[in-house]
Parts: sequence; structure tokens; C-alpha cells
Amino acid sequence: MSFFEIVEQGEAAIIKCPEHLNGGAATEFFSLSQSWLTAATKLYVLDFEKVRTLDRAIMRPVVLFHQNLKKEGRFLFTINVHHEVDITIRANGLDSILTPKQNIAEAMESAGIPAPSRKPAIDVAFVNPFINATKMTLETQANTPVTIGKPFLKDGDNLEFDIAGVISLTSSAFQGSIALCFPAAVFLAIYSSMLGEKHEEITKEIEDAAGEILNIIFGQAKAELNDKEGYAIQKAIPTIVRGKTLQVHHLSRSVAVVLPFETAAGRFNLEISTQLA
Repeated sequence: MSFFEIVEQGEAAIIKCPEHLNGGAATEFFSLSQSWLTAATKLYVLDFEKVRTLDRAIMRPVVLFHQNLKKEGRFLFTINVHHEVDITIRANGLDSILTPKQNIAEAMESAGIPAPSRKPAIDVAFVNPFINATKMTLETQANTPVTIGKPFLKDGDNLEFDIAGVISLTSSAFQGSIALCFPAAVFLAIYSSMLGEKHEEITKEIEDAAGEILNIIFGQAKAELNDKEGYAIQKAIPTIVRGKTLQVHHLSRSVAVVLPFETAAGRFNLEISTQLA
């Protein structure tokens, strides 16, 4: 049975290491490394996710492999190094050999390898509470029936808005923002249904309704996510953004998820953007 599992990823090879890097693993590593040196692979990444012990026997073949790679302008990094193993690595002066990286993407970047572009997926479990809260809030608080569209990743969406409520998302796991975006006609129709007052334009006196609606949506979704998923999302106060043909740009580096909703007066969006804290 082999100690190591190798996964090729373009110019990189991920070497998944066993729980115990002992003498047997050292013998196999040395044998495998001879063939790895003849390959054209630019980057080797040792995945230490399963590793719990690191014997001195493995250190020499790893050092030799690193030295030979370095001569050829190639790279060796590690990922998923547990604290106890990291202590062993540093105690033996191997931290410059087994250079740790946060993930494979960072390792590839350090080796000058373009990371493969991969479209992020929509986390259904995270966005569903916002979808349900928006539908319930609009239909019960604003007397406005809505039809839920298919969520999509924001990528050149050309729907422009005149008013948006924006609120920060903060938890121990991530940070980001959500924005409830309305064209003027849709906002005015919802405001009329909610309060029974008809207005021809958005004024300072009525703009707070965008924040109030968002605050209700946020509160309902936050309660569900904190209760079921343990996100510990913190309280936040919405702000209002107004302007002609407005477009919302989130500060998060991640792509925003757009949740579109149709009403009799037209479409509005709820946008969610998060990134790991």
C-alpha cells in the first residue's frame, strides 16, 4: 500500500501525506522523488492535513528533494500543517524547507503559476434564509407579492437602481455586506403599498423605508443563520445610498450573489457579498 497520493493540477502536484511520516514513508518518498525530479512539474505541494507525527527519517529525503528542485528553479511548499507538526518542523530547522502556505492557490501564486479560474458556487444554505426573509417581509410588511428569480453571481448585471439600503455582515467566520436595491418606480410602489401613501419621487422623508425593509430582512435571516448554522452574525445598522442609475460595488473581494425579485411594479435585487475573515 502506498503512503502517498499524488494529485496533478496543471504545473503543480499535490502530494497527500499519511498520518505518520515514519521510516517506511521516508523510503517510499525517496523512491518517488527520483521520478518526480525527472518530470516537468514546477511545483510540489506536500499536503499535511492527515499528518500527526514527523519522524527524523523523513527529513533527509525531503531536504534532498527540496535542494534538487531549487537547483532547477522549482518549488516545494506545504499546506494544512497542524500546530504540533509545525513545532516539530521549526525545532528541526526545516521551516525554510517545508515552507507553509495557506492553500494551494497561495502556493501556486508563490511559484508564479496562474491559478486556474474557477467560478465560485452559490451557497444555497446561506442565501435561502435571505430569500425567505425577503419574500415574507415584502408580502407581510409591505403588502407586495413577489416572485423569486434564480440567484446568480454578479457579473456585469446592468440593472441600475435609484436607492439602496446597505448593511455590513460581520461574524467570526466572515465579513461582507448585503444591499437591497430598488429602481425608483419599484420602491415608490412598495412604499405606497406599505404605508398607503402615494409619492411621485423619492424624498428624504421616505428614503428610510429602504433601510427599514432591509433591517427586517437582515434580522430574520440573521436569526435563522445564527440559530441553525452558528454563524454568530453581529447586529448592524443599515445605511441608505441614493443616486440616479446607481450601481452597488461591494468592498469584499468575493463575487456578490444577486437574488432577483419581481413585483407588479418591476424588479428589485438583494445582493450578498462575503469573504472569510
